Amino acid sequence: MKMSFKGHIIWSRIGRAFTNVEYDHFDFAQVDYLTEGLSDHSPYFYPFQRTLKSAEGREKPAEATKQIKQQELSKAVLEIVQLDLQQDLMDSYRQSKEKEAREHYVKILDSSILLLQPHSKASWINYCDQSISFFFTKIKQSKQAFFVYSLKDSSGNMFFQMNNWSPITANLILYMTTSKLNKFERSGEEDHNEDQALIVTRHFLRRKNCPY
Repeated sequence: MKMSFKGHIIWSRIGRAFTNVEYDHFDFAQVDYLTEGLSDHSPYFYPFQRTLKSAEGREKPAEATKQIKQQELSKAVLEIVQLDLQQDLMDSYRQSKEKEAREHYVKILDSSILLLQPHSKASWINYCDQSISFFFTKIKQSKQAFFVYSLKDSSGNMFFQMNNWSPITANLILYMTTSKLNKFERSGEEDHNEDQALIVTRHFLRRKNCPY
């Protein structure tokens, strides 16, 4: 997702894939990835019926299993071959079988690492979404923090923004220039030393409406 400086989305792409509950009951699935660089290169899953037809007639059905299942099978085969090699460590045939099983297991592990990369990218996208939501939440809180609905002067006169903003502006400038506080937030404390001291009633000044 690409964002502009003002927070508008310039372009976005799909970074998530969804599966149903029935997918976990199948031992194998086939995934196709579109060409890198496209706006959408998310994987998609073939229907089970189509995958089953394409798997018919294979001599090695283990080649069509899931990646996690391949890792379990290759590890089990490697353990069996290594146990058999312990019977005769100098047997060249057993050594070659152990080498083939070990190389195949390493290949499956490398494929598993490559498979985890899209998951890490999805986790990063999720973290990015949370960061964007947190950013806009803070912007909203900051906007609400600098908003004043009404002001009351030392005489007890109440000024509302929608009805009459001019007295609020004049008294606010006088208060901000004479007060020693350097923040916009006012908690309701009244400055008795100044006749035009203002009390902000539970709301704060909005920056964009501030004349300075």
